[in-house]
Amino acid sequence: MINIYKASAGSGKTFTLAREYIKLLLGRKDESGRYHLRKSANGSHRSVLAITFTNKATEEMKIRIIHELAVIAGLEKGWTKTSPYEADLCAAFRCTSEDLKAAAATALRGLLYDFNFFSVSTIDSFFQLILQSFAREAEVSGNYELELDDKGVIGMSVDKLLQDLNHGEQTARTNYLINWLSSYMTHLIEDGRTFNIFNRSSYIHRDLISFINDITDDVFRENESRLMEYFADEKKFDNFKNHIYNII
Repeated sequence: MINIYKASAGSGKTFTLAREYIKLLLGRKDESGRYHLRKSANGSHRSVLAITFTNKATEEMKIRIIHELAVIAGLEKGWTKTSPYEADLCAAFRCTSEDLKAAAATALRGLLYDFNFFSVSTIDSFFQLILQSFAREAEVSGNYELELDDKGVIGMSVDKLLQDLNHGEQTARTNYLINWLSSYMTHLIEDGRTFNIFNRSSYIHRDLISFINDITDDVFRENESRLMEYFADEKKFDNFKNHIYNII
């Protein structure tokens, strides 16, 4: 079962998610979907994963979870207020406040003594952990670098493409690209503009990277197979290109 919470900024997302984390930490579900208080919540944090968008949200959620567990367990020094989660958790587990207090104390102690397995992380950190764990299966060397900037990757890809066109094996596809780039360079010369696309510091090189970055958005990804099938037909592509030139 998947629970979806729709919320806007400042509406209490961290509050709700922290409560759900504590519920999973202290309780277990039976086959009918009903929660029961664990006899021992020590180590249950190893089976719960929380993922957020930013490092700030990660820290906020960790602090909230630890604080509320301490409040429920009566271990937050100088804190006299009842946790806002207590009533909901007692109702969900159908238990007394004393039972909940004992479970929270056990869970908090186990979490703090085993803090490395307190898994609240960003999406980026989570996928980097997965990649590190399966580096061999993914055929990635141990000294790999994770690049989060799309433009950086696109820039390296453009450099590799131009290098292959200059020094690589000539095929029907590369000849087609060379002809297309030659036509583009001729067009630039006729306009009296800089035409050296192999110069990395030129605005043409930067514009090419920006153009690729702009078109490879979510719309492109959703329609990638259809677009690639269309552009694989050189006649269709030429007709499309000529039609655009005529409009211009």
